[in-house]
Amino acid sequence: MKTIINRNTSYISHLPTIKNNRHLVWLILKNNPQGLTSREIADMSANKLTYSTVQPRVSELLYDFLIRVKGSARNPKTGMINSTYCLVSKSETRTMIENKLITLIAEHDLLIENYFKYDTLSKRQD
Repeated sequence: MKTIINRNTSYISHLPTIKNNRHLVWLILKNNPQGLTSREIADMSANKLTYSTVQPRVSELLYDFLIRVKGSARNPKTGMINSTYCLVSKSETRTMIENKLITLIAEHDLLIENYFKYDTLSKRQD
């Protein structure tokens, strides 16, 4: 229990920094509509952000439908695939949220259907 309290306290104390970093990532993307990789965002932050602080903020912005993956390409130095991120418009955000909602409702309905199928099957086999 003490571990959970310590983690929660740590998270709460770091929340202002997390929000500031997230906003900085968003601003950098706003000023670069062609899109940027996480590494490029870190490089453009004037040493305020590192790659390891950009990556989680990009994930948060993706989950909140404020940015999207514009494309991807192989990094010639590392050989890894790098995604390029860009901002989305308000209408794109709304569409993305509606699509996610439709998906979640369909998954919910399927889970309920499968639950009752399983319940019916287990009663017949007993």
